[in-house]
Amino acid sequence: MGKRKGDERQLRLLGLLEGTEQPAIAQQTLVEAPVAAQPAVSAGPVMPRWIDPHPGLPHTDFMEPHADLIAFLYPWRNLNALFGEDSLHGPWSVQRALLRGLIALGEAPSKRLRDRAFTIYMGDVGGGYSIFCVALGSTDARLTEFMRPHLVVPGFEILEGGRNGYPGTMLPPWARYDHGHIIRYEEPSMAGTSAIDDEVYGLGTGVLVHYRDVWDGEPYGFPRGAWAKLEPGGS
Repeated sequence: MGKRKGDERQLRLLGLLEGTEQPAIAQQTLVEAPVAAQPAVSAGPVMPRWIDPHPGLPHTDFMEPHADLIAFLYPWRNLNALFGEDSLHGPWSVQRALLRGLIALGEAPSKRLRDRAFTIYMGDVGGGYSIFCVALGSTDARLTEFMRPHLVVPGFEILEGGRNGYPGTMLPPWARYDHGHIIRYEEPSMAGTSAIDDEVYGLGTGVLVHYRDVWDGEPYGFPRGAWAKLEPGGS
């Protein structure tokens, strides 16, 4: 597996609802005023429910070892020239663009584009791991063309097709798009939680992100990988 510069844990669990300070109570008059109807309290966003591939391992997917990919390549020389030697800012800019592209995909007019599921792989490739790579786990031309303007951002150099693991670099799953929902693969303690991608702990897109874990599927009987599926009516 290739190393990933700046692979820090950017997103942390946040509360979706925050308390608000109550206004001061007005001085009571001789005649009681009618009690105003209270607004309904929002229950928050409807949370999706997934059927896990392995019943004994909740909130866990299993990566496909040699998936066909469409790779967007950002040489580190480009990113360093744009963002300096800070190894985080270049990938953050690409990751932010990627999430915004996935948000746009979930709002696309075409149902055929919106209603799909695929994995996004990310890491460093090339000699000396000199290229930062974002790869779509799909070779669908319509999807590639939709995502292209979102991923052709400063630092981008070339688009290539290939297969994960060849020639020797295995890109790990970074995220997954599932019928408008965005999944991030994070540390096991975060699996099964959700958080808003904000400016403080995340990339500032404002999207609701759902966390899952991801493992090698071979020891668990998934040599070609296995991914959670949305429950019917579960979103």
